[in-house]
Amino acid sequence: MACSTPEVNRQEKAFDLPAYFKLETERLQSKQLMVQKTVSVNGKQAVYSSDSVRWEQEFALPASLDLNKPAWIGKYRTERSNAGGFTVLRYMPLEENLPLRLAEVSLDASGKLVSVEGYRTESSLISETSVHWWYYPDSLYRIQGTERLRGMEENRYSVEGRF
Repeated sequence: MACSTPEVNRQEKAFDLPAYFKLETERLQSKQLMVQKTVSVNGKQAVYSSDSVRWEQEFALPASLDLNKPAWIGKYRTERSNAGGFTVLRYMPLEENLPLRLAEVSLDASGKLVSVEGYRTESSLISETSVHWWYYPDSLYRIQGTERLRGMEENRYSVEGRF
């Protein structure tokens, strides 16, 4: 499969993740889908199924990532590539201190979202956190993260929903 060289554009308006996840929340709430959810904390796992998922809570992390907010405009570079009929938009920080390390949106030929992924890290005097998340419409969402308080053991967690 051939792919093109990514185009870099620093001024382009970013994909609107908050608006997308607001619409997705409304769409999924109206469907009442059965979701198999797997939650894992430090290796201990629980699996259950439910048709009453609180989508607003499940999508809180990706919905909070607004690359178009004034404080972040011009702080990320955009790479756009095309391969196999898909367009991939990749947003990466220009400065090391920005919490969002990667946001990647894949769109089909009609502009419909096929997948979205993000990676975020934050560090303070008392803690370090990292969260990696994925969403595939009508199929899967996953969040994997670590959190460490200075001087304490690292906590690892994941949440996965399949529908």
